[in-house]
Amino acid sequence: MGVAIGQAKANIAGTIDSTNTANNVILAFGTVAAVAASTETTIVSYATGAAKATWITQIFCSGQENSKWRLFEATVAKIVLRIGAGQVNTEFNFTTPYKVSAGPVTIDIKAEHFITGETPTFEATILGYVEL
Repeated sequence: MGVAIGQAKANIAGTIDSTNTANNVILAFGTVAAVAASTETTIVSYATGAAKATWITQIFCSGQENSKWRLFEATVAKIVLRIGAGQVNTEFNFTTPYKVSAGPVTIDIKAEHFITGETPTFEATILGYVEL
């Protein structure tokens, strides 16, 4: 069965082969400057299509301060990661891609830092693919 760029492939049984990450594409990228302390801020959002599920394989996050990162699916917090002292990057790295059902469903990646008086810049990239 053929696979279009950025789409998952189905096996003979009709189920999705969630290990087919060869067609990873950047689904969304965001950057936000001047993030205030103790304010959870959306860094990047991705809205899934209404007809097909989306599989997220990785999310890369970078910031200029220690921070907390959360993945929201349809406004519900699902996963949290932290960047600690001396770190500037973290990633949501899914061993099995994270499935977001056909929607539309919005995925938000939000960051929060706690350094009063600092206004750092944060960036995030969502990678994955959409079902055929």
